[in-house]
Amino acid sequence: MKFAAGLLIVLVLGLIFYNSHEQIAQIHDTPRTNIPDAGPISARPPALTIPLPIVGADGHAHAVQTSQWRGKVVHLVFWAQWCEPCRAELPMLEKEQARRHNDYQAVLIDVDQDEDGRHKAAEIAKKIDPEIPKAFDDDGSLTTAYNIQALPLHVILDREGRIAAMFTSTIYQQPEFDRLIDELVRER
Repeated sequence: MKFAAGLLIVLVLGLIFYNSHEQIAQIHDTPRTNIPDAGPISARPPALTIPLPIVGADGHAHAVQTSQWRGKVVHLVFWAQWCEPCRAELPMLEKEQARRHNDYQAVLIDVDQDEDGRHKAAEIAKKIDPEIPKAFDDDGSLTTAYNIQALPLHVILDREGRIAAMFTSTIYQQPEFDRLIDELVRER
């Protein structure tokens, strides 16, 4: 009887160990990023045509269409001042803009809805490279249109304004991001 009970315990422990080992293997086999391939041009959905409320030199928001940047790869970055990963990415976004300025346009879009959050985001955004347009989604229309569920949200538009990739992730210094942008920049 003791032998059967001992054997049963060994079998149960063996199954537990085997299953946990399989789960660990599956975790380590998953990719570390969710940056998709750009895919064929013909399969890319068009960009939304909602104008972005870009803050001009006069301090007021002006409606700007993404078509203004046709011929460049456009990187829409949805962020909020309370989002730590979003704020951590801002210096890297500036470096990316400086590195690829001829073929690439980053656009920073704050989704803070309360007045205090918008004020804090505006203070942070003032310190960002003036070559990066800043927009504020005051009424939530962009949040709704792009179905924002998590931040930071990155929407990459190809040179024709079609959505080539859309993902939530901290992406800089990841080879997949560089590969995606390089691929889109090479497309003519």
